[in-house]
Amino acid sequence: MDPLAEKYPSWSPYNYVLNNPVGMVDPDGKEVCLIYDDKSKSCTQQYKAGMDAEQFKDKKDLYNFVIGLNKLATIDVGATVIAALIKSQERYMFSDKRSPQAAYAFEGTTRTFYMGGLGGEEMGISDVVRVGHELFHAYQKDKLGRKFEQGIDVEVEGYLYGYFIQDRLSNNKTTSLDDYKGGNDINKGMAYNKEINVLLKAFHNKQSFPVKDFNKAVGLFKMGSNQMGSYAGYKEFTYTLTRPPVIATLYKSVKK
Repeated sequence: MDPLAEKYPSWSPYNYVLNNPVGMVDPDGKEVCLIYDDKSKSCTQQYKAGMDAEQFKDKKDLYNFVIGLNKLATIDVGATVIAALIKSQERYMFSDKRSPQAAYAFEGTTRTFYMGGLGGEEMGISDVVRVGHELFHAYQKDKLGRKFEQGIDVEVEGYLYGYFIQDRLSNNKTTSLDDYKGGNDINKGMAYNKEINVLLKAFHNKQSFPVKDFNKAVGLFKMGSNQMGSYAGYKEFTYTLTRPPVIATLYKSVKK
């Protein structure tokens, strides 16, 4: 139980780092910390959901990161993932450094969100989607533990989650084939679009998660993605052939 639970009466006393674990250090449940001072071993900035990001104006990456988290917390798919992460006993760290792999990335071994460069632009929907994509990888890590590894199936889940965010923030309740691009091979890209839209429509219509269509999307992404430079060494399937994808937890049920 959080020893300072009475400081946050609107939250469960068992909630780890309130409703947002990302970028916070909370080793013993005593504070909700956005900025942690290693020298003094103390939290110099606590996070509260919906907090005013203006106080971070001089720390652009953190400023935009907080804006992104606050926007995600206003939509169901964002709140669901964050709520699941706060129950974890793991520590999720914010870093204003760039990832060796990409500008923005979640590193599973250290549970670190690399957000260097995020402060260089206004936080539009596409930027919130980027933050959400990495947030979902943390959700996968939390669910899978040591079985979490880089893979095409893991990335397709992240992109699908990003489409959920995009649709929610833009208030779209239907999907359009033209909205989603699938790679530099036109035929495979269009086929990928088709499978992604099946997955999106099932989500919007509160239907079961269509596993077969997900597996097809993974295969098409592997063959046709124009980003294979980044994913060339990734396995096609890491775990999703033996258990339902983590993204399926956001659907009504799983359709075998």
